[in-house]
Amino acid sequence: MLSVMSALALVFVIAFAICLLVTTKTISTLKDSAAQLEAENRQLTQELTEAQSVVAEAQELLDEAAARAQPAGDGFFDDALFVGDSVSYALELYVTQQRESGEECLDEAQFYTAGSLSWSNLLWDLDYAYSVHPTFQGEKMCLEDAVEASGAKKVYIMLGMNGMADHDNETIVADAAENCRCILEKCPDVEIFIQSVTPVLASKETDTLNNERIESLNQALQSFCDEQGFTYLDVASVMMDESGALISEYCGDPEAMGIHFSGEGCAAWIEYLEQHPYGV
Repeated sequence: MLSVMSALALVFVIAFAICLLVTTKTISTLKDSAAQLEAENRQLTQELTEAQSVVAEAQELLDEAAARAQPAGDGFFDDALFVGDSVSYALELYVTQQRESGEECLDEAQFYTAGSLSWSNLLWDLDYAYSVHPTFQGEKMCLEDAVEASGAKKVYIMLGMNGMADHDNETIVADAAENCRCILEKCPDVEIFIQSVTPVLASKETDTLNNERIESLNQALQSFCDEQGFTYLDVASVMMDESGALISEYCGDPEAMGIHFSGEGCAAWIEYLEQHPYGV
């Protein structure tokens, strides 16, 4: 028979062993829980960091959008080159007249314009007999060379009207894409702005030059800009009346083609560019 002391000692040993086992298991459980909590904390930290990055990017985009929605500041067009046909040539004449009279007009923007210019014939060789490439800085140049020579960082192009009689929208957009490729190949830092083709007087619409076709081409050009990341400027939106035709007061040749702008029309065009430099 065990003595009382021995029995108590045995009970103590058993109790200690049980406590030790329980403590060991508890410690192991706590370690597992701590490891799990640490893993979860790392995961939460990573997710928080990613969320903060997304928020920062979103804020940056919002700030950029807000900045782009602001009117053009002083000097915005100093590094701009305007490219176009006779419609843009009329703008060039208007700007020149304004500057000669002492008025500030489109800052120090330069022009590369010629009657009958189109996305298609810009791709012709300079020595082609029917070349209509404009003269720039006293020399006949291809578009991409003129962009380089001008030092422009922004190129505003309004073309397409002269191609509608001979080409469908798909061909016109393909030629636009090739011209833009040539520009960016030579001047990769240039920002390209595509201006919509402007409307014609309702009384001067023809089978090949009419406002329905112009609107169709503009939609194709806008889609092209969206795909390429270019800025689309809907100049036509401030040039048309409720029927989609050119506002009569904005027309400078109502007895002729009905497509060129009066001084009032040019002023409306410039105001649109100044108030919506990125079309928003």
